[in-house]
Amino acid sequence: MGMDRLLGGPFGVSITRWVWAANLDRPAGDKAKLVFGRSGNLELVNADGRICWQTNTSNKGVVDIKLLPNGNLVLLDENGGFVWQSFHYPTDTLLVGQNLGAGVSSTNKIVNGDYSMVFKSKKTLSLFYNPKSKSSSSPKPLNYYDVATGVGNNISFAIIKYGAYNELGVSTEYLHYQLAYPKYNGTLSMLRLGSNGNLYIYTHYELPINRYVAWEKTYAAFSSEGRTSVTECLLPTKCGSFGLCEDNQCVACPTPKGLIGWDKKCQLPSIPSCNVSVANVDYFKVDDVVDYRRPLDLVNGEKPMKVKECMKKCSDDCQCVGFFYKNVGSKCLLVTQLNTLSKIQYSVFSTSKGLMDAYVKYAK
Repeated sequence: MGMDRLLGGPFGVSITRWVWAANLDRPAGDKAKLVFGRSGNLELVNADGRICWQTNTSNKGVVDIKLLPNGNLVLLDENGGFVWQSFHYPTDTLLVGQNLGAGVSSTNKIVNGDYSMVFKSKKTLSLFYNPKSKSSSSPKPLNYYDVATGVGNNISFAIIKYGAYNELGVSTEYLHYQLAYPKYNGTLSMLRLGSNGNLYIYTHYELPINRYVAWEKTYAAFSSEGRTSVTECLLPTKCGSFGLCEDNQCVACPTPKGLIGWDKKCQLPSIPSCNVSVANVDYFKVDDVVDYRRPLDLVNGEKPMKVKECMKKCSDDCQCVGFFYKNVGSKCLLVTQLNTLSKIQYSVFSTSKGLMDAYVKYAK
């Protein structure tokens, strides 16, 4: 079951945007029915009678169901109180006024495929990439971007009005982190996690000249338009499984024989199994690159060591797929996951080339 917000102009032009789905993991079959029962339970029932989703509100005093103007689907008691509400079960989108609570539950995150935005108990709102793995030791979710830090116990997608101006962002009881500045009323906006791992804000507007109705992208955490210093090349899977990105484009596939043209089949080379001698391990170098870990690459990592020493550490670790090497300071950062390598923009990071390189492990 999905809930959409339908907005249209006076000439019958309508734009539909899905903002919530109840049963993403258990799709309903043909001829399924949405039933609001006498007991107060809302159920999505398949044709064979199997329930694929429900609110679990039987005999809890529910007497009414409403879709509120802010997009919140609610079940009400006789006093108008909320017994259940869709705002407490976010999917990949937050609407204005919708909250996330810190901790570990379905109400502290939004999810789209392998990506999630999580409000962690240490009071950070962060984006994570959790790639599916066929191995028994699945990699930990990768924190590739922090939306806000040092926030309170709850955070909401909110609009702040300053006279004729609007600011959209995430708010706590004390702070507001500005993300977008729409040129018009931003009340009808959504914060959405894209399937590519980018975080967007879309704002609905109506042009007064021709009454054209549309949704405008008013914010992107990783922007191809230069409005932020974080380019799309720093998205973990901008280039799919593996690739080299420059100027927001996937430009090459790094291989042991050098750079070749990139396509969707580009992937990391095979690495030896854990019981293979390190003599069968080698590395190829990709010059002047970082990835989403760019802040860590520049300041953290192992103690100063030579490239050969770093190679040995990675070779001795069968989970290591390569490492970043900071030439200034001789710093080494081992990694167990590599996807998109981003060519360093020296106007942002440094004025001297050769700052950092990647070394990718492969089986001889």
